[in-house]
Order: sequence, then structure tokens, then C-alpha cells
Amino acid sequence: MAARVGAFEHVFDSFEELKRSVAANDGKLMILVHPRAPSLFRARGSEDYQARLRKTLERAKTPLLVLNDKDSDEDLKLLSEFAQGGARFFSRTQGGGPEPMERWPSLHELLRIAGVKKILLGGRLSTEIDESDRESAEFYSKALGIERASRRRDGEALGLKGAALDEYALRKKPVGACVGGAWREFTLAGKPNAPYFKVRRMPKLCSPFEH
Repeated sequence: MAARVGAFEHVFDSFEELKRSVAANDGKLMILVHPRAPSLFRARGSEDYQARLRKTLERAKTPLLVLNDKDSDEDLKLLSEFAQGGARFFSRTQGGGPEPMERWPSLHELLRIAGVKKILLGGRLSTEIDESDRESAEFYSKALGIERASRRRDGEALGLKGAALDEYALRKKPVGACVGGAWREFTLAGKPNAPYFKVRRMPKLCSPFEH
């Protein structure tokens, strides 16, 4: 796994830099989920989104974490051209949805220990999978299976069994909700009366797609 792509450092290999940059920005971290998906940038109406993304990243001093598909190094290199305002990190995602390869609990804990208090969230709102198309449907099924297996392992680690474990593994459909899925996971991190993070979606930095 690459530790660096363009201006971006892999977040799990750059803890001290993450901690310093978060502390210098009052606990804030900007997270973009699949911000440069190819179909997003071909879509009608995406020009305004592209312009807003570029303008914000050129000026932003807040540290940035990009959750990006494992085959999207070129996207990170393009973002590097104008994302130079502050510390830049990335993490690979799996299964077409927003979950990092290291899985949500590991990322939550890393960010918590690094001092992240507030997450500003943007990126792609929808994966636009057409289930009537065989190829898309097969991709959806595979991605959903990966996510459910991952959630079952997380549930087992939490001590869940039987019906409670089944409900935990099946409680959501992550594919088709990149920003929405990430928002849900970051919001639920921690205990109900003591969440790890305050999460705010940035409408101007969300793609034109709605799920």
C-alpha cells in the first residue's frame, strides 16, 4: 500500500503529522469521500461542484482526509495540484462504499486519539448503481456482501450474538451513500451520550448526486 500519493500521506502512517495539524486547527478535520469519482465529473451540472471543490481546497488550512477508492491514485494526484493549503491525508475504501480498508472502528480510534473533535464532511452523495443492469447489480451484490461481512465482524467484536448480531450486520445499505454512509458512521462513533465527533456536512462540497 502506498504511503504517499502526490501531496497526500496515508493517514495510518502519519499519526504524528495528523495530530499536530488537528491540534493547530482546534480539533477540526475535513473529510471528502470519493470526491473525484469519474462519473461524477462527467455529470451534467458538476461544473459548479468542481469549481467549489478547487476553490475551497486552494484556500483551506484545515487538515484534509480523502477516503478514496483503491484504484484512484490519479484522482489524488489531480487533487494535489490545488490541495496545498494544509496537511493532506488519504485512506483507501472498500466495496464501492465509504468504509476504509482498515474498517471504521480503526479509523474512529485513530482520529479520536489524534484529537479530532469536529468533522466537516463532503464528497460524493451517491454511487448511482443501476440494479437493472447485470454488471452493476453484480457489483452492488459484491459490495454489499463485503460490507455486511465486515459489519458482522465488528458486531462480534462488540460481543453481539444471534438476532442482535444479524440486525447489526443488516441494518443499513452502504452502497449508494458515500457521504451519507460516512456521516452515519462518524455520528455513531463513541457512546450514545458521549459521541467522539461532531459531524457537519458541507453542502457546497457535496456532489450533484443525491441518493
